[in-house]
Amino acid sequence: IALANNVDRALASLYDDVYNWVGTPGQTVNSYDDFAKGPQRLDEMAVPQDMRHAVMAPADHWALAGSQTVLFNNSINQGAYRKGSLGMIGNVDTYMDQNIRAHTVGAHGGTPLVNGASQNVTYLNANSVTWSQSLVTDGWTASTQVLNAGDVITIAGVNAVNPVPGENTKDDTGFLQQFVVLSDVTSDGTGNATLTVSPPIITSGPQQTVTAAPADNAAITVAGTASTNYRQNLVFHKNAFALVMCPLEMPDDNVFKARESKDGISIRVIKFYDGAADEETIRLDILYGVKSLYPDLATRLSGTA
Repeated sequence: IALANNVDRALASLYDDVYNWVGTPGQTVNSYDDFAKGPQRLDEMAVPQDMRHAVMAPADHWALAGSQTVLFNNSINQGAYRKGSLGMIGNVDTYMDQNIRAHTVGAHGGTPLVNGASQNVTYLNANSVTWSQSLVTDGWTASTQVLNAGDVITIAGVNAVNPVPGENTKDDTGFLQQFVVLSDVTSDGTGNATLTVSPPIITSGPQQTVTAAPADNAAITVAGTASTNYRQNLVFHKNAFALVMCPLEMPDDNVFKARESKDGISIRVIKFYDGAADEETIRLDILYGVKSLYPDLATRLSGTA
């Protein structure tokens, strides 16, 4: 249980690579309309319809389960009422997870603005590892850690586009492109700060991400209230995140040992005895790593007021 909990916690921590965030931070997901904003955003981002999942904090899970008990469909409301089970909702396999992380928004403050026009990059000039770029800004509260890694911002006049690669496919979605801040940001003594944001601002070509580059002095808005915690429910396609496990080496000495691997998951068990202390010890070990592969296939989810 402890090992599985550690893996689950690590996977839930990948939220801070995800730049889409729908709903209103701080509001509980307590209706189908609230929940539907998650798969809606996946649709808007051209995410495949299959293998969609959601993980929700207990408060959101139970609030949504309670809302399902009023539905006429007996197969849904019986599961929600008797077992607290949500199952498939809008083609999304939905789970409760007590390890959903709480994100603390940076202190921000001031009147943050883009400092300098034409801060867009080409596909070739974007950071291909983190799918990011630098953004020069000003107007923040001086000498303050204004943003935390994982904060989400929007820029006035910079809308998202249809993400499907190709020529003549980049239609305006009608909503502002969201950007995730990839590292903590501290302003200087005059309120200037350079952010590292994802996705990069690409204004043309098959990999275009936005309708236009931000104008000089375009207003920047931070999602959520300064220095406030928000649970990071996630709705995502299976390929958004990866868990990789490696079978551990077996010891050479003469102890009980076993290793089991199935479906890419591997665990090693070793049992040994200390005769002097008359103690038998059993240890279980795993070696794993987690990574966001395609954060554009995921969205964070909050409720609405």
